[in-house]
Amino acid sequence: MNSRVRISVISAICLLFACMTNPVAASQADESAKTSSFADEELIAHALGGISGEAATNSYEAFLANYEKGYRRFEADLILSSDGVLVARHDWDSYLFDYIQSTLPDDEKEGPIPFRDFKSHKIMGKYKPMGIKELIRLLDMYPDTYLVTDTKETDPNIIRKQFEIIVKKANEINPDVLNRIVPEIYSEDMLQIVRSVYAFPEMMLSVYMEDIPDDEALRILQEYQLTLIAIPENRADAKFLRKLNEQHVHVYVHTINSVEDYQRLKKLGVHGIYSDFLYKQEIELDLIRQARTAEDKSGFSKRMVQNMVGWMTKIMPKS
Repeated sequence: MNSRVRISVISAICLLFACMTNPVAASQADESAKTSSFADEELIAHALGGISGEAATNSYEAFLANYEKGYRRFEADLILSSDGVLVARHDWDSYLFDYIQSTLPDDEKEGPIPFRDFKSHKIMGKYKPMGIKELIRLLDMYPDTYLVTDTKETDPNIIRKQFEIIVKKANEINPDVLNRIVPEIYSEDMLQIVRSVYAFPEMMLSVYMEDIPDDEALRILQEYQLTLIAIPENRADAKFLRKLNEQHVHVYVHTINSVEDYQRLKKLGVHGIYSDFLYKQEIELDLIRQARTAEDKSGFSKRMVQNMVGWMTKIMPKS
């Protein structure tokens, strides 16, 4: 049995155990299973994911490293350079220059800089910064990936410009990529602006920028038939999550980097998370550890698990 099949077997066993030990969350997950190809994955790589212990690089290498580790959903921060190019960067505040691009001259470490300067100074001295063109090329090269756009802006004119750039660059490279771009939406007004630029198949309501109240978020989701929402951890209370699940909305929480927090949120009915450093393998191993703990504490049948593994191994195609 090859490694990919073996991982699939382990995943299936872990899923079965999770459903047995947490039937409420399993039921909620079933109820929220409205068709959404983006939501086939539970993990989103925050700022393209961490790399070598560093978060928020939004770099080319971070994308590749986290793709290799199993991520297929990526979020990138996108902001305009001083000459109007959309680049993968969180903001232009001085603190980030010292962390991300300390090699820039001091007089350029405040406010937007030209695209050429942004591209010519590597992130942390070793990682490639990217504009929207490079990001879209990656989506084209890796057709099983999706990109969530965190564009930060609330000004209507800037929002329109950002998404016109995204659509224009995608059309130049491969228009099909637009079907795998998921805009984060911060308000009802932004939703209408983005839709006037392009009818993205999926959009994700994100409550953090405008601190959208629960009832307002539920209304927007229902009225515009959205099935994805991103919320900070402090908004993940049982009442709100229950209402979201009742509307068949897939809930992603940001930013979570521990297995314990992930499992706690899953039990509350959260669908997935944004993360810098959490990987599928860690989650699956944690579920196996839980199974062993349950066996020790309550006599959960080890033979049952062994029989399941044996049965699934027999029906899997030989490598």
